Amino acid sequence: MAPASSDFPKYGSIEAPAAFQARKALPPELQLGVQDILYEICTDPRRYPERMEAFSRDGSIQTYSHPEPPLDITIEIVEDESKIYVLQYAPRLDVKKTVFISYSHNDRDWLDRVRKSLRMLERKGLVEIWDDSAIKPGDKWREEIDKALQRSKVAILLVSPNFAASDFILDEELPYIMQSARSRSVVLSWIAISSAPYDDIGVGEIQALNDPTAPLDSLDEGGCNRALTKIYEQIKATVTGQ
Repeated sequence: MAPASSDFPKYGSIEAPAAFQARKALPPELQLGVQDILYEICTDPRRYPERMEAFSRDGSIQTYSHPEPPLDITIEIVEDESKIYVLQYAPRLDVKKTVFISYSHNDRDWLDRVRKSLRMLERKGLVEIWDDSAIKPGDKWREEIDKALQRSKVAILLVSPNFAASDFILDEELPYIMQSARSRSVVLSWIAISSAPYDDIGVGEIQALNDPTAPLDSLDEGGCNRALTKIYEQIKATVTGQ
């Protein structure tokens, strides 16, 4: 299906020699995303104002910060030529903004609800939410989890009887996540979805994001929304350092 006319690029792009060299020096995973990011910028460089920071007084030179892959692109917008000059690329490899979520597939509805409650953080470009639905068939789960944890600031466990009943989670995924979180200084926490033997699961000593004596499924709709909003605020504070 062809894109809508409004999705066609309004600007052409030209790379400065320094930008060309910087692009060639990017890690392979960032190089793969550059063309898609440039297409997005050239379609409408002002579509995401929260990602733009003026670098010159007249605003013609801007730095566009793409959330994932984490890449800053400095551009000059020349309106009368309908051109965007790419001046520089800079990877933000030291910025860890992913929120990693571990859950039982039987709790998919709760995963969707938690992700929805955190959506505003994604819209603001503050975080990327990651769960194992991002793992493609044929991928090695441990390698994919490891890559996600490398760029994670926060790891969250959605704890429930389904979580506790999963041999794979308790024997494979949870020990690996806990070890990896400690070694990478990832903030590990959990959400009590349903009442479960938290201590025996191994999460009792980890800071919970909600009151374990009042798990989400025990609350009415309003109470659940208030609890999810408090979780949102805690994760936002952790990610932004505020």
